[in-house]
Amino acid sequence: MANNREGIVIKNIDYTDSSKIIYLITELGISSLLAKGARKIKSPLRQLCQTVSKISYNQSASKKLPILYSGDVIDPHMYIIQNLEETSYVSHIFEIIYKLSTEIEFKILYKFLCQTLEKINEGVDVELISFVFELKFLYLLGINPAFNRCSDCDSKETTGFDVYRGGMVCSNHTTEYTITDTEFITGLYKLYYHNINEDFDYEINKVLTRKTIDDYYEHYMNFKSKSRAVLKQLYGY
Repeated sequence: MANNREGIVIKNIDYTDSSKIIYLITELGISSLLAKGARKIKSPLRQLCQTVSKISYNQSASKKLPILYSGDVIDPHMYIIQNLEETSYVSHIFEIIYKLSTEIEFKILYKFLCQTLEKINEGVDVELISFVFELKFLYLLGINPAFNRCSDCDSKETTGFDVYRGGMVCSNHTTEYTITDTEFITGLYKLYYHNINEDFDYEINKVLTRKTIDDYYEHYMNFKSKSRAVLKQLYGY
C-alpha cells in the first residue's frame, strides 16, 4: 500500500450500487481510484469522493484500478461547492484539464490548480480567475498566443490580436477576425501575465474575453466545453 499521496478530485462516477470511481489530478498526472462502498451514507470514503476536494489518501498498488483505502480531506473548498457560479466555473476548468492534459508538466499544473481553487474559494471574481487559468494553461499545452510580436512574421510593430493567426499580428497580417481594440488587448495581455496572488486592478471586457478564449480553444484544440452550457444559461454568453 502506498501512503501519503495528495490530489484534487476533479470527477467522480457511480460504479455498482455501492461504489464510486474518482479521478484526481496529482503532481504525477491524472489518476483513477475505485472507492468501494463510497456511495453508502456511513462510508468513511464518502467525503473523499467529493469533487473539488483536496485530499491525502492511501491506495492499493494495483496497476489496473487501484483501490482507495483511506485518507483525509485537506480542504473541501466549501465556498465553491456551496455556490452555483463558482461550481460551474470550476467544472469548466476541470473539464479542460481532464480532456486536454496529455504531455504536460503536471507538477506545475497541480500547484497552479491548487492556487486557483484557493483564490476562488476566498471569493475572488471567479470569472477573472478562470480567464487567468485558461490563458496560462495554453502555455502548458504549448499553444499559447504570441503577445510581444507578430505571430506570422515576428515583427514587434503589432496592431491587433487574431485568434486564427495565433496572437498579435502586424498591419501586414491583419484579417477580418483581427481585434484592434487596444483596451481589450491590454486587458487580455494583463490576464495572461497576471500573478494569481495579486489583485485585479484593471478593466476587462468579459464578454469579448470569454469569446476569444473559447474560440482559441476550439480552433487549436478542437475543444468545446460542455460545462460552458451552464455558464451560458447563467450569463447569456
